[in-house]
Amino acid sequence: MGYAMREIARVWVEASLSEQNLMATEIEICKGVFLPFYSCEFDSLTCAKILTPIERAVQCGARESESNRAILWVENPRS
Repeated sequence: MGYAMREIARVWVEASLSEQNLMATEIEICKGVFLPFYSCEFDSLTCAKILTPIERAVQCGARESESNRAILWVENPRS
């Protein structure tokens, strides 16, 4: 149930970002989902370390799948 609620919240945020900026790129959407919810948990250097693989995955055309998400978040952002 928690996963479903998280997914619904993510979809709402993505829709809101797309509505606010009709030309938003996939990277801007990903950042827009991450930053409001998680940036307060990390310093700016750690946020950059987290966002870098997300940007790389989007630029490489990686499909958003469960396995890709798992790979992105398994990396330890504090290292």
